[in-house]
Amino acid sequence: MTDHVALLRGINVGGANNLKMADLRGLAERLRWSDVRTVLASGNLLFRSDASSGFLAEQLTDALESEFGLNLSVIVLTSARFLEALAACPF
Repeated sequence: MTDHVALLRGINVGGANNLKMADLRGLAERLRWSDVRTVLASGNLLFRSDASSGFLAEQLTDALESEFGLNLSVIVLTSARFLEALAACPF
């Protein structure tokens, strides 16, 4: 299984798009993702899956819409790709 990072845009910011992290974890577990963890109330999600990042992003986007009525931008990266992007950040 591959480690992934999911980044949800605009969760729990300024009272909009409220989503409890326990609900987000539960959703990811219902999608059959493994070792699911959230980071504070940020909407960032760490998990393991064998599926492609693109498929996982679509799956999470659709599930957030159907279960919580949230239409959000979702990015899913492998942990390796996330670390590459972080290392390349000039800030």
